[in-house]
Amino acid sequence: MKRIEAIVRPERTSRVRDALVAAGAAGMTVTQVQGMGSLHGFLEEGVTDVTQVLPKTRIDIVCRDEDVERFVEAVIGAARTGEPGDGKVFVSPVEEAVRIRNGKRGDNALVAEEL
Repeated sequence: MKRIEAIVRPERTSRVRDALVAAGAAGMTVTQVQGMGSLHGFLEEGVTDVTQVLPKTRIDIVCRDEDVERFVEAVIGAARTGEPGDGKVFVSPVEEAVRIRNGKRGDNALVAEEL
């Protein structure tokens, strides 16, 4: 299993969410955060003396290994504007997942279930 963490522009959140659902994501966590990248929060040339954090959205998904590339491409396709500040995607291993409601573990904990 893998964890995909995407930091994107807030105005792209809906597009990214919809792209992930269309790609088959069973669930995600969406959090409003603040941050800065290599430009230190500024897009203007010559402004380097003050560091500013900007609003961003963090979208977290835990998925099966075989779904990672499809989900990463969905994020990139929906989040990219081609301008500085589009964000980043991080992929890291997940050792275990447990669905609290029924105790299912591993990939079985990630599969969408009917209620």
